[in-house]
Amino acid sequence: TDVLTALRAGAFRLRPSRAGVGRPMIVLQIALAIALVVGGLVAAREFRAVSSQPLGFEPTNIITIRVRPNFEEHVLRGYFERAVRAVREQGDVLAAGAASSRPFDRHGAAEGLPTKHPNILIAHILPGYLEALGVDVLDGVLPPSGDAPTGLEPVILTRSAADALFPGRRSVAALLPLDGRTAPVVGVI
Repeated sequence: TDVLTALRAGAFRLRPSRAGVGRPMIVLQIALAIALVVGGLVAAREFRAVSSQPLGFEPTNIITIRVRPNFEEHVLRGYFERAVRAVREQGDVLAAGAASSRPFDRHGAAEGLPTKHPNILIAHILPGYLEALGVDVLDGVLPPSGDAPTGLEPVILTRSAADALFPGRRSVAALLPLDGRTAPVVGVI
């Protein structure tokens, strides 16, 4: 009760050296709180805008399976072609495909590109993969099933990769030097 009596009597007061810091500190805390609230609202609005952008493929009804068989490189393609064919033969499967990485995994390689572009990664895909994802073709076509008649695997580029590799010009029908060979660009997604 001595403390209560002292407070009522006004005996407990801030020292003059602290009294000048109190109000500016409160103003600073309020300003910081307002800035954080406004920043949070702006971030939430931007997140909402980004999440409403189309992904470039249709993610509903898609099942992904990660398989890493311990085969030598020259055997892998045949293994995955047989696996995809077996999945496609199931009665309730609409489309099936295989790729060396899933969308947004950021797994791939940048080796072999004509100029080093660290943000352009290469994913090897089998015919049917992009159709299974429901990818929109912006220019050109998706590669046909089966091997290309020239023996070269056709190249599909994302729009950002096409802009980086072929700035200011159309990339479809261009030849892309890749790993010591030249591959035709057949489509942009």
